[in-house]
Amino acid sequence: MSDKTPPIVIHGPAWARGKLAAAIATLVLIVLGWVLYAWGGLRAGHDALAAARTQLGLRTDILARDLEIRRLERVVAEYEVQKAGLQRERQEVSRTIGELQAEVARQKQQLEFYRGIVIKGSERIDVAIRELRVAPGASSGRYVVRLSLEQPGKSQGAVTGVAKFTVDGLQAGRAAQVVGPETAYNFRYFSALQPELVLPVGFTPQRLTVELRAPDRPEVLVTRTMVWAVDGG
Repeated sequence: MSDKTPPIVIHGPAWARGKLAAAIATLVLIVLGWVLYAWGGLRAGHDALAAARTQLGLRTDILARDLEIRRLERVVAEYEVQKAGLQRERQEVSRTIGELQAEVARQKQQLEFYRGIVIKGSERIDVAIRELRVAPGASSGRYVVRLSLEQPGKSQGAVTGVAKFTVDGLQAGRAAQVVGPETAYNFRYFSALQPELVLPVGFTPQRLTVELRAPDRPEVLVTRTMVWAVDGG
């Protein structure tokens, strides 16, 4: 009688062995299919490595394009900032020039006023601007110019002439000028004119100039320039 213990064999259920066999068969089919696909691609001229290189190159090009777009956007933003700064500087220079012109016109008018009174035999100026203001009109873009005239010194009779109004400013970023209606005056001591100015849409007024002319004299008698400012505005 033998002393060896017989081996113990455990038999699993038949359905577990069937599932394991099916899983192994499925894995083999997947690997075989991938091998056949790669082999077929190589025979058809398809190179997976070349395709990967091409895809990497395209992604690099897209990244470079995005970086260039961002750089151009920064350049455009800097240009817009510089453009706005230059426009503000131009407006400031234009305003300063208008103020200087207005001051020169006031000084000239005062000089002519005193010449007409003090200097004997000098050519007398019969009219002077006492006050010049701008008020809002009945609707947008309409303004009323309030102009007060007087005779400097002793009155020598009625004064007759024409007042011409021009407005200098900007239209679409460029220098532009609007010419108002000519307004006649006829008075002895004082006179008040209130012509209406109509400015086009998009026009930015900067300076208002008034010229007084006499019908029998070709030169301009009096000129007054003021920086555009609307009462209450």
